[in-house]
Amino acid sequence: MIDGNTKICGIIGDPVGHSLSPRMHNAAFKARALNFVYVAFNVKKEALAEAVTGLRALRILGINVTIPHKVDIINHLDDLDASARRLDAVNTVVRNNSLLVGFNTDVEGFLAPLRSRGIRLSGTRVTVLGSGGAARSCVAGLSIGGCESITVLGRTGSRMRELSHALKGTAGDKLNTKPLTPKTIKETVKASDIIINATPLGMHPNIADSPVSAELLRTDLLVYDLVYNPIKTKLLEYAESAGASTIPGYEMLVAQGSAAFRLWTQTDPPVEVMERAVLEGLGANREG
Repeated sequence: MIDGNTKICGIIGDPVGHSLSPRMHNAAFKARALNFVYVAFNVKKEALAEAVTGLRALRILGINVTIPHKVDIINHLDDLDASARRLDAVNTVVRNNSLLVGFNTDVEGFLAPLRSRGIRLSGTRVTVLGSGGAARSCVAGLSIGGCESITVLGRTGSRMRELSHALKGTAGDKLNTKPLTPKTIKETVKASDIIINATPLGMHPNIADSPVSAELLRTDLLVYDLVYNPIKTKLLEYAESAGASTIPGYEMLVAQGSAAFRLWTQTDPPVEVMERAVLEGLGANREG
């Protein structure tokens, strides 16, 4: 029951109508019998400052932050934890009395599916496709894991420079950036142990797209696609056909959401419930 004591959490972004976070978090609150509710707020870029003022006035407990606000919201917060400061990006905000504190759970969310499979990153050569906020989280996580080299392929020069600047202290000489072209994809995939898609290529409704062609994939690769809709992207289909190991993007969605849940509630998240809610939202079940 929603009443005068209900604590409010939510997500801000533009757009947010497609977000599965309300389904996931409300299922988790119900499973833990918490008097919380999670809602989606569509906030235009130019209205961000007003939105944060509203969060303060309404004493909203916490929010997730998605595109296009992950960097700009930093200017409106009172403090950052080490993860958000290192990435210069925030995806979770927690109200601590009168203060709004920014966190970044994307790195933890990225690493969790790798750890659950017992995959060791130490000494591996990794290619990250894309140079946006998701790619930043990947590079930070890969650096923590001790990769031998991290090559980021991106289309936008300004984003590549921002990524390099933000992560130079974390990744150091391990990080290389190159333009995203068919030639560089072919060269880097051939020399890599792990391929990570941090671009929107293959996302619904463009489900026939893949950032890497089928003939470049092989059995000794690990392919991790951060796109979660559809559950099995064209890239993952190609990878499975080639005999490669795969990780679907919904696992990162659940893992970063679980970390945010813990920050807001100081309670262990019901991870299986959250995963089930996401899969049901995608029109699938755990076996599918």
